[in-house]
Amino acid sequence: MRFALAVTTVLAALTLGQTGTAIAQTQGQSEAAISRSTLTGNIRAMEKLPSGGFTAVETDATSSLVFISDNGRYVIRGDLYDTWSGKKVATLGEIRDSATRVDFAKLGINLNDLGALTYGTGSRQAVIFVDPKCPYCHGVLQQLPALAGKYTFKIMVVPVLGKESETLTRMISCASDQRAALASVLAANTRDTLPQQEPCNLVPIQKRLVTSQLVGVKGVPFMVAPDGRTKGGMPKDLDSWLEGRS
Repeated sequence: MRFALAVTTVLAALTLGQTGTAIAQTQGQSEAAISRSTLTGNIRAMEKLPSGGFTAVETDATSSLVFISDNGRYVIRGDLYDTWSGKKVATLGEIRDSATRVDFAKLGINLNDLGALTYGTGSRQAVIFVDPKCPYCHGVLQQLPALAGKYTFKIMVVPVLGKESETLTRMISCASDQRAALASVLAANTRDTLPQQEPCNLVPIQKRLVTSQLVGVKGVPFMVAPDGRTKGGMPKDLDSWLEGRS
């Protein structure tokens, strides 16, 4: 249900090209008073929210977080909840932790429904978003064979590098032999010789693209560790990062 609501929100934003209007409501204080009390206090720390165009701010003028819009015009005071985890987020540390973690199970996302390629037989699951034309992605994928007994990798192929990537992503997703498709991705050698399903179901590709936007994939490679931590870019030692040691 949460995933369906989130996907609907993302699709609406993509279609309309609009964002919601922020409304600040308080009791016993005018908007001007809120701004004055917030901005006259010393700022102790701040953290950009991962979405919504707001920054969370800790000041010595109030015991709770305040949220300021990107242009400084709107200030919101109140409680912040992470609907993905179902928890209240009360500190900047909790915001940082929330913003850098993804739990696909809590979101109700079945990665197999998104056409994920599966590699490895380990008891712990890691997710990797890659583009067929991305050399840094291949640098990550080259580290998988040594870790195949420790992790099960869900490889999400997304086209972020242009038209050729779109063609190759469709070719991989529509391959009648998914083992051959996986081998071509791991070898960075996807060609037009992969036999194709006809007709091809493109829904998994569409869901994959929406999911990548939902979880904040802005570039590839993008990885989600077994404990939900996320990282963009290629780590020097994939196993060390997956374990949380680097």
